[in-house]
Amino acid sequence: MNRHYYSHIGKFLKEHLKEVGEEAKKCLDHPALPARDLLSKAAFFIGLTHDLGKFTTYFQKHLNEEKIESNLSNHAFISAVLGAYIVRKRLCEFPDMPERKFIPLLCYLVIHRHHGNLKDPRDLLPRTRKCLQKWPEDIKKLDNEFYRPFSAMKIQLQDLCSNWDKIRPDLEELGIADEVKEFLENQPVVELFTDLESIYFEIEETQRNDEVRAARLCLWGQLLFSALIDTDKFSAASVEKPGRAFIPKDIVEKYIAFKYPKPRHEMDRLRNEFHSEVRKRIEEVLQESENFRVLSITAPTGMGKTFAAMDAALRIRGALEEKWKEKNIAPRIIYALPFINIIEQNYEAYHNVLDSQLGDEYRASPEKYLLRHHYLAEISYAVDNEKKPVEEALLLTESWESEIVITTFVQVFQTIMGYRNRFLKKLHNLVGSILILDEVQSLPVEYWRLTDKVFQNLCRELGLTVLQITATQPMIFQQESSVQLYPDYRKLFECQNRTVLQVDLKEKSEDEWVEWILELYEGHGSLMVVLNTIRASISLYDKVKKRLENCGVKSFGLQPPETEQWIVYLSTNIVPAQRRQRLAELKKHLERGGRAILISTQVVEAGVNIDFPAVLREIGPFDSIVQVAGRCNREGLKGTGFVYIGCLENGRAGHVYGSVHITAARNILKEITNEFSSRLNEKEYIKFVEEYFKLINENSSKERSEKLWNAYKLLIYDSLEQDALSEFELLEHVEQIPVCVPLLPEDEEWLQDVYAKEVLDEKIPFLERRLAAIKHKKRFHDLTIRPLLQRAKENLPIPLNKSGTIRWVPLRDRDAFYDLEFGFKWRPEDHSAWCL
Repeated sequence: MNRHYYSHIGKFLKEHLKEVGEEAKKCLDHPALPARDLLSKAAFFIGLTHDLGKFTTYFQKHLNEEKIESNLSNHAFISAVLGAYIVRKRLCEFPDMPERKFIPLLCYLVIHRHHGNLKDPRDLLPRTRKCLQKWPEDIKKLDNEFYRPFSAMKIQLQDLCSNWDKIRPDLEELGIADEVKEFLENQPVVELFTDLESIYFEIEETQRNDEVRAARLCLWGQLLFSALIDTDKFSAASVEKPGRAFIPKDIVEKYIAFKYPKPRHEMDRLRNEFHSEVRKRIEEVLQESENFRVLSITAPTGMGKTFAAMDAALRIRGALEEKWKEKNIAPRIIYALPFINIIEQNYEAYHNVLDSQLGDEYRASPEKYLLRHHYLAEISYAVDNEKKPVEEALLLTESWESEIVITTFVQVFQTIMGYRNRFLKKLHNLVGSILILDEVQSLPVEYWRLTDKVFQNLCRELGLTVLQITATQPMIFQQESSVQLYPDYRKLFECQNRTVLQVDLKEKSEDEWVEWILELYEGHGSLMVVLNTIRASISLYDKVKKRLENCGVKSFGLQPPETEQWIVYLSTNIVPAQRRQRLAELKKHLERGGRAILISTQVVEAGVNIDFPAVLREIGPFDSIVQVAGRCNREGLKGTGFVYIGCLENGRAGHVYGSVHITAARNILKEITNEFSSRLNEKEYIKFVEEYFKLINENSSKERSEKLWNAYKLLIYDSLEQDALSEFELLEHVEQIPVCVPLLPEDEEWLQDVYAKEVLDEKIPFLERRLAAIKHKKRFHDLTIRPLLQRAKENLPIPLNKSGTIRWVPLRDRDAFYDLEFGFKWRPEDHSAWCL
């Protein structure tokens, strides 16, 4: 008699397998994929077989919360074995391509790891020629890592044989009963694993002889994994994906015409010309070829590259939508940026375009059109004016179910170079998409060569279109493969006369810097100072403030001063809520004619919309110098803005940025000193930026890129013994400790009565605490700094949680740990300890 088998509580196993098979197939049935037919069929069989191990009585009892030995209720390994066998038997049904022979191994790998992260296939394959020659007798010869799953599989196979008559109807309905029966009867385990091992030997040979094919196979493994885990999660949660939305290709042009009908000044005129030329060029490119893959928009800060990129991307999308109309598919637009503060700015700009042009249609389902995805973004997803539950909204957000996604470099690069489940589940949504990379020069230079090679593979195999936008010209993508959408971009720089760079490479003591700051403040009315370290910035802030105490200049603490002259401190040493408040108040203060000295670290270099008549910056990477120049005389309305570059005695520029960057910058600045008598006009910046990138590209080590590229070609996603893709990290891992600093009594009340109880109380179920953490993360982040533990441990405030991994500063203790002007006190001594 037939019985019911379940994949999850309340969900029939056969229905789950059907759903995942069909949906995984749809994920990769995309006209942008050259291997579309092969990959979509592979995805179907992987989805159809990924949970076959759940037919055991052991798993069914486990699902009903009966106590079962975990090895026997585990289902991924036996499912991977059965899935690989079925695909191997049915391989003749797959399209006849040279890479077809690799599909059984990819199937085994993907199913085996679908509840974890991808690994090196060699770590999942026993050495059959050495230790697995007879089944099941040789189980005892296996290493411990294989002994347990193979021993469990022996018992699980016996269980399936015993219950064959009960499971057969479901397998017949799935169309795989004959293959499963054959495996159960003959148990060709040795034959299967010998074959899988031989396939991997062929991958090793391919890596040596055919780099393109080897890279293709790595991407296929990631893609098949992505299609499986994403559809598996949606099926398990019984969540439907929303339908796709239409966005007219010309809405940016219409929005700009409506918002800015007439130029207000010369910069507006230049912007209009720039947008018009980019629009014209993209139409030409679309007519000339369908094979463009890397496009570039290069223009100075303030030219409106954000809107130009959106306009270009929507026009490319419109052309591809027309090309793929039979499949009713439109490419997604993914906009990636290095910094979260810029994401929020650009999200607001794109939101305004969509809201203005699409109206109620957009407002009813905003996340279907535009989604922001970063670790601080509010998790919200509405369809037809109905907000989804948080768990569902999180699933849709993390899978990038939207037409335009604005996200971080971390999300994009940890996906395309990825091995982790939570990153890779959205990879399939990059197929055929348009990826905008903003400020791509922010990538660590040691990854540039790797980035170029991997993106060549993505463009070739996924039909990806890359649009890089930058105020500089980093040498990441091969120039011959890149199409400029404003070909004469140097002309734009030659039209700029907003700022002048003045260079002084003589090292000055802190006291000399104080005199320099005061002199420039007096001469220019207001001044922004950018230092490389928190220590230097606080020390100089303290000294400058003391010199100005009797001159009517007041400092910004919890609230803005009520005077005409301010001194303001800014760095990651103060909580984000204060940083945001200070920037907003400072911007208004300057716009109404107030004077100010801002002393800051690099937090002001990108994505901060503030305008000073003069900037003083400690020596740093030359592209960072150009970035900070963008905070000076932004609209060109202040005559000439001055950007001064100087060297602080015992400065730590090389430590902060690396010797390659600082040596190259110093060489460039020396050349400016010699050729232009230390004074460089803005129109000349681009020449030296390009020379700078050439220098760091020539002098940086390529070893890291080569090691990771070799891992990519060998499918070494993660390994304890080999160089692996898991070693790719954009964020340097330094040991920090979160310290929450309530600014007001209501903040302290919320932290103790809401956050601590809902998020940190371990008596509450984990899932409830996780959802509460998602709900409260923005407010918690706004009140939290993350100092280096090595520095902070000399003055750590009290624990907020049991383990002490989160600390907090009660209002009663604030004087001991946190200064409202400059932030966290690293040491308990008196303030003079800062001035080292």
